[in-house]
Amino acid sequence: MSNAQTEARREEVRANFETMEKGAEKMQDGANRMRVMRQIDELKARSAPLMADPGGLREATVKDESGRYEGIDASDDRRAGIKAEADERVKAVAEKYGVNGEAAVERHSGGVPSKALAEQFKRAEEREREQMRMERGEGPESAEDRRRALSQMRSEVAAIYREARERADRGQGRAVANQTAMPEREEGRAAASDLTPGPNRPDASRSEGPAPAADATRPARNPDGLRQVEAERAAERTAADRREATKRELDRQNQDRDRRERDDGVGV
Repeated sequence: MSNAQTEARREEVRANFETMEKGAEKMQDGANRMRVMRQIDELKARSAPLMADPGGLREATVKDESGRYEGIDASDDRRAGIKAEADERVKAVAEKYGVNGEAAVERHSGGVPSKALAEQFKRAEEREREQMRMERGEGPESAEDRRRALSQMRSEVAAIYREARERADRGQGRAVANQTAMPEREEGRAAASDLTPGPNRPDASRSEGPAPAADATRPARNPDGLRQVEAERAAERTAADRREATKRELDRQNQDRDRRERDDGVGV
């Protein structure tokens, strides 16, 4: 492969990342958005070594040393029980500070993030707080007030997980079944099904018959909610397609590099 072709493929990878990140930006705040951001970051870490000039991808390969998003692993049932207790406390703390509780737990559930991802998590917290303040009808706040509030939140969350790790290291805690919560995409499907009336529901049987007349005493379906679900699912599909395309491109580049190394001992 010529240098021009190699560089063209690298530019394609960069463009894919930009598209994936735009898709993540359109997703609703929550744990699933954090998972997608982490997956994109992991792909960046794989791509960076293949780039002659990785640029913005470089920080995806360096672990964040601030400790801001260090949680506790659930490597066995006892630690899973300790983590579950800590997660519930973290949700309450996050929501007290106007941050999405499920997203806060997810930010602390995937191991130590890279520097790039830690910065994205920080911006996500700011976005969530701003959104929740709007929903609560609270007025705007200064950048300093927001920084101070989120800094205090991170300190409280860090203390919770630090205590949890210490308990686990001392052998404390009660073993529980390691249950995984329903992914948000499944919740999205459930919400979409609930918004689909009568025989058009995905789980409706053929024998169900005509849909009954609408009950005026029941609350009306929420078309805005359905549009939100559909928009989020579309964004997830776009991000997933881009991740798959990037993975295929990385595999091709790895194969090209291996072939050149076999031929003349020179890598990409």
